[in-house]
Amino acid sequence: MLTLNGYAVLDAFFSLLRLSAGLAMVGLGFVALRQYRVAATAEQRQAVDARFYLLFLLALVLLVLSLASWPLLYLLLDSLVARTPSAMCIYGVTRLGEGSEGPARFLPGLIALLQATKPALVFLAGAWLVLHKLNQRTPSGNLAPRVVGLMLVLALTAVVDASAEIAYVVTPKQEQMASTGCCTAALNDSPSRFIPLGSIGADYRQPLSTAYYLVHLGLAAALAPVALVKRRQPLRLLGPLLVLAVISAVVAWLFFVEIAAPKLLQLPYHRCPYDLFAQVPETIVAAGLFAAATFAVGWAALAGWLANTVEARPFLGQEVRNLLWLALLGYLGSVSMMSLELALVS
Repeated sequence: MLTLNGYAVLDAFFSLLRLSAGLAMVGLGFVALRQYRVAATAEQRQAVDARFYLLFLLALVLLVLSLASWPLLYLLLDSLVARTPSAMCIYGVTRLGEGSEGPARFLPGLIALLQATKPALVFLAGAWLVLHKLNQRTPSGNLAPRVVGLMLVLALTAVVDASAEIAYVVTPKQEQMASTGCCTAALNDSPSRFIPLGSIGADYRQPLSTAYYLVHLGLAAALAPVALVKRRQPLRLLGPLLVLAVISAVVAWLFFVEIAAPKLLQLPYHRCPYDLFAQVPETIVAAGLFAAATFAVGWAALAGWLANTVEARPFLGQEVRNLLWLALLGYLGSVSMMSLELALVS
């Protein structure tokens, strides 16, 4: 039996739009990429631009649809909580189908895939927009093949994401939950599923809190001089900054699950990020700022790698600094909001 409601219909409609745009972009993108590779002069590249203006419009449409599809997925999952026996929150819905011998056994895998492709889509769409902006400033548009190549990666990811989402919506939702269908039971069967307690010790909360603030303040301290001082060369530091951003993402996730969720929910053993975002909506803003900051560092690193050409080099440093400035604001805003929320419940 299909579990259809208004969110499921809306999600399927958006997924079909995303799939159509992605498939069209794949076809046009491969043709455009071949023509860009044989275009030797600026005039020839401009002629290709004119012929494939639809490709640019499709990429913009896909960017908007990708941004909308991320929260829409969780609205759909939230709407299924009441229809899923023994599921107390979204986490229970993500486990729907475990133990089933029918088509529902694919549901957990589809959700896991979607939760990976959603942020990947947003990141790729933003990276394409940054690279396209840089290409527009070059005299001959010599970055066009790389822009189209990135666009193809975006389109292929969108096709995979939309196909998986349509498959999830149309797959019958058999109510065969795992024995730990509740997020509380599954997430709390040990003090932490992520932290090696043997090396940290039983009381890991204080070291984790310290690591959270040290990593983020250290990252902000590293970003500030690069983003604010024009004489500093940002391209040389993009690799270390990207590594720090990845480390901060891991530490922030652990902090959200192990420290923020139990304290803000006022349930000492409840480590469910889904409940945290649902019951304390302000944390969505903090998480959004953090995600935007991490993406900005990634976009800056990708721009420094793909756009480091003779024509783009004169303004590439400033564009990278602008992205790192946004990242700095995002990290400081996220840490400030989380600190304020935690202080209010102390």
